[in-house]
Amino acid sequence: MKYARRVVMSMTILSCMVPREAAASAAGQVPVRFPEDTSHAALVVWSLNNKEIGRGDLAESVNGKQVTSKLAIHFDDGSIYEERTDFTQDGAFHLTDYHLVQKGPAFRQAFEMTMDVARGTVTVRCFGGGGKGKTRTRHMAMPSDVANGILPFLARNMPAGLDEERVSMVVATPEPKLVQATISPMRSETFPFDGSKLETTRYAVRVDPSGFVGSLVKITGRQPPPSFIWMLHGKVPSFLMAQEDLLGGPVCRIALAVPVPAASVTADASGY
Repeated sequence: MKYARRVVMSMTILSCMVPREAAASAAGQVPVRFPEDTSHAALVVWSLNNKEIGRGDLAESVNGKQVTSKLAIHFDDGSIYEERTDFTQDGAFHLTDYHLVQKGPAFRQAFEMTMDVARGTVTVRCFGGGGKGKTRTRHMAMPSDVANGILPFLARNMPAGLDEERVSMVVATPEPKLVQATISPMRSETFPFDGSKLETTRYAVRVDPSGFVGSLVKITGRQPPPSFIWMLHGKVPSFLMAQEDLLGGPVCRIALAVPVPAASVTADASGY
């Protein structure tokens, strides 16, 4: 199956009418307005010059208030980026466990990071390079707003009129460090799609580099740029695309894949 290269992107806007306030919400207080449900989506990955460089899929399963989200990206050069996120959505979103693996030639540093929020432990295991065979475990008090792996869900549920949402994140530098990040709506953007237009809101995700930018530059070779999320407008906001700076890897765009039926499928369908 082939994937059409349509520039469809997104990840966050809301439609409830709330009085406009120049304010940020209290940390971790984005209410669950659109609960996650069981789903499975195919993804396509582009470079910033619109060259297809990989494919992936995103699967979510729900057990009561507990959600498990699994993201897997396979790049054309053999590199992999896999993320498993476990969280609850009982009133607000709360991370419980997180696991990230990135390795292959696309990344300056291959590593695996595991977080157990309840126990307050973060373990980073490096592969190859200067960090070969090194394992670092750090115990830290995890704030209730730690948001590894759940930024798109927070963006999707932000109330209208909220200028920014502040959250905490754990990054591997490769020493685990707790940092602050913000999610903020930037502007509305329109994209052509099959003779019509898609109305979206672009959100920016910025990590405060204070205290760790030097360590991060050693891994990435640059200061981290902001990431972006595009969300479709509507009564139920939906994700279209994200532009991510994968730590020590490529800056790429990840979007929902649009399948193009093979000729045999089209011929079969025309017989009905």
